Amino acid sequence: MQRYCSTEVVPPVLKVESGLCLLDATLVALYLLLLAGDICQNPGPETRFVNGEAGNLLNIPVVTSSRLNYLRPFNRPTARSLVSIPIVNEKYRCVRKHLRLCCLNARSIKNKSADFVCYASSTGADIFAITESWLFERGMAHKTEITLPGYKLFEHQRVDRTGGGIALLLNEAIDVRKEDSGERRSFEFGEWILKHGSSKLRVIAIYRIPHSATHPVSTSVFLDEFLAYLESVVMSPEPLLITGDFNIHVNVPNDSDAARFLELLTSMGLEQHVDKPTHISGHTLDLIITRCSDSLLYAKPIADYLFSDHITVLCDLDKFSPLTEEKVRKLINSSTNKSCNLDPMPTSLVIDCIDVLLPIITKMINLSLESGLFADDWKCALVLPLLKKSGLDLLYKNYRPVSNLQYVSKLTERMVYEQIHTHMMTHSLYPEFQSAYRKNHSTETALVRVTNDILMKMNTQEVTLLVMLDLSAAFDTVNHNILLTRLNEELGICGLALEWFRSYLAKRGQRVSIDGSLSERFSLECGVPQGSCLGPLLFLIYASKLFRVVEDQLPHVHCYADDTQIYLSFKPISNTSQEDAIRAMECCIEKIRRWLIHDRLLLNDDKTEFIIIGTRQQLNKLQAMNIKVGGSEIKSSHQVKNLGSWLDPNLNMRHHITNVCKAGFFYLHNIRCIKKYLSRDSLLTLVHASPTPPQKLNDRHLNTIYKISNQSLETQVRMVKETDASGRTKGANKISIVYRPPTWRQ
Repeated sequence: MQRYCSTEVVPPVLKVESGLCLLDATLVALYLLLLAGDICQNPGPETRFVNGEAGNLLNIPVVTSSRLNYLRPFNRPTARSLVSIPIVNEKYRCVRKHLRLCCLNARSIKNKSADFVCYASSTGADIFAITESWLFERGMAHKTEITLPGYKLFEHQRVDRTGGGIALLLNEAIDVRKEDSGERRSFEFGEWILKHGSSKLRVIAIYRIPHSATHPVSTSVFLDEFLAYLESVVMSPEPLLITGDFNIHVNVPNDSDAARFLELLTSMGLEQHVDKPTHISGHTLDLIITRCSDSLLYAKPIADYLFSDHITVLCDLDKFSPLTEEKVRKLINSSTNKSCNLDPMPTSLVIDCIDVLLPIITKMINLSLESGLFADDWKCALVLPLLKKSGLDLLYKNYRPVSNLQYVSKLTERMVYEQIHTHMMTHSLYPEFQSAYRKNHSTETALVRVTNDILMKMNTQEVTLLVMLDLSAAFDTVNHNILLTRLNEELGICGLALEWFRSYLAKRGQRVSIDGSLSERFSLECGVPQGSCLGPLLFLIYASKLFRVVEDQLPHVHCYADDTQIYLSFKPISNTSQEDAIRAMECCIEKIRRWLIHDRLLLNDDKTEFIIIGTRQQLNKLQAMNIKVGGSEIKSSHQVKNLGSWLDPNLNMRHHITNVCKAGFFYLHNIRCIKKYLSRDSLLTLVHASPTPPQKLNDRHLNTIYKISNQSLETQVRMVKETDASGRTKGANKISIVYRPPTWRQ
C-alpha cells in the first residue's frame, strides 16, 4: 500500500498543504468520484525528465530487496502532482559502509518541502548540500518540515535580497563544525568540517549567481574570486569536497569559460567528477570536486532526479580511515614481539626504536590504505608446518600451514581488520550463528547454543540428529574472485577499499621453513593466510552464504569458523518420522555439498561424524540409523568430540568428565616428578600453565552448559582437586588450593 501527497496546485476538491491533509467529507466524496471513473488524477503542469527520459507520473518504487546495487539510479518518471512515498527497507541504509551525499539545487525548497521529504527518504543520503534554498529567518515552519527525523540542518541565508541561500542537512550521527560562510560578488558559500567515526571531511557548498541584468557579474570575476577562495582552503589537512551549482557549462568542450574553470581546478590539484547533464537544458552545472589525491569517491556520481529545473546528483564516499601516530603506537604496544625471518630488522629492535620509527611506520600503513595497494614484499609468508594433533602420522593432510608474516604487514592487516570488524558489528553483518573470531563469542557460546537446543528438545521427548561436517583445507581453497564479490555484495565494500583487498589477495606467495631451511618462493592462486588476523575474518565473510543456503531447510546450523554443526529434532513415534528426519538431513547436507563445490570448498565425507541424542526411553524406540554424505555411509557414533567437548547419546557428559580427569592426573603426576627442583613461585606458575590446570576442572563448558545431577561425576572432579592439594602441600612448597563445588551444582 502507498500513501500519496501532492506538491502542486490541485482542484478545490482536494486541498493539500505540505502533505496529505483531507477533510473526512471531502475524502469520501473524492473516493466516490474516483470509483465512478468521472475524474482522473491531476496530470501536473508539465512533463519532467529523469535520467534523460520523459514520464507522466512520478512513481518512486517500493524497495523490497534487503540489498541494493549501490548508486543504482531510481527510475522516477516525472510529473510531481502525486508523489509516491516509498516503503524503504531500513536494512538498506545499514548495509552501506560509506556516506552518501546528495547535491541539490532546490529553487526554493520551502515550496517543495513535501517532495523533498519523499525524495530524501528514498535515497537514504547522509548529507544533503542544498543550493538556492530560499530559506529565511522567519521560515521556521519550513525548516522544521524539511528536517527529517534523525537529521540536523545548517544554513547560510542571503542577506540583502531574495533567493539564493545555502543549506546543509546531515545525519545526526555525523559531528559538524561550521568553519565559514558568506558571499562574494559572484558566489555564495558555506564551509563545514564533518567528523564521522575517526574520519574528517571538509565540505564546501557553492552557489555561483548567474550573470543577469540585475546581477551583471562576469565569469572572469567569479574565476578570480574562486581562485582566491581556493587558496585559503586547498591546503587544509582534511579531505576536501566542494559541491554546488556553478552555472558553468563544463560539458561543452569549446566553451571558453568552462575551459578556464577546469584549467583552474587542474592547477590546484582538484578534479571534477560529474559527467552527466544536471539541468533541464542538458548542461552540467551541479558539480562535485575533490582533490586528485584524496580518492573520496569510489564511483562516478549519478544524475538522479529532476527536483526543480536541476537534477539532483548522488555520490558515495568510501575509503579506509587514515591512522594517527598515537593509534599506531597503541597497536604496536598491544601486539606480540614475534619476528619473521623475512623482516628487514628484528621486531625487538623496532620496538626499542619506536620513537624514531613511528612516523615512518604510520606513513607506510596510511600510504597502503590511501592508495588501495598492499606492498608485494608483504605478501610472502613464511610457512611453518605443524601437526594438527599430536600422534598423527607425518602425512601432508595432517599438517596445518601456519603463516608467519612481516611485522609491518601484520600491523597494516590489524588496522584493516579493526575497521572492517567495527563496520560489521555496527551494522550486524556477522552471521548470527557464527561464533568465531569476535568478542563474547567462542566455542563455549557455540556449545551453549547447540546443547541448550538439544536439552530443550529432550524435555519434550524428542531426539536430535547431530551431524558435524569437516571441511578439507577450508582456509587454503578460498577463491579470491568469489571473496571479492562477497565483500562487495554482502558488506557493501567498494571502490578504494575493495581495490585494497584485491591487491591484498593478488600475487600472494609463501616459502616453507623446515629445520631452518627455506624453500623457494611459490605463488598462491587461492586461499587466505593462516596466522594473520585478517585471514580468519575473510573466511567468515566467504562462508557466510552457508546460512542462506540452508535457511529454508528443516535442520538448524551453527558454526565455529569451518566447524559446522547441523541438527534436527523429531519425535520417534513411528518409522516414518525417523525416515523423514533422515531424508531432511541428507537433503540439507547435499545442498551444502553443492554450494561448497560451487564456491571451491571441499567436504571431507569420510570425516563427517553423526550422533543421535535423546533420553534412553526415546532412543530405545529408534532403529539403527545411517546418514549418507556424498558417497559415504556415516554410522551413528556413541560419543563424538565437538569443539573440545565430548558428547554422548544421553548428554550426561560422563565421557567428557572422565577425559578431563584423566588429563588432570597425567599433568599432576608429571609436575610432582619435578616438584623438588622448583621454587614455590615456579611451581605455582607451572600449575597455572598446564593445559588442564586442576583448579580449573570445573571446566567452562561444564559450568555454563550442563546441569549434572550424577554425584559420581562430581566426585571424580573432587578427587583430582584433592589429589592436587595433597600432592603439593608438603614442606616449604606448600600450595593451598581451596576446593569449591562446581557451579553446575548451584
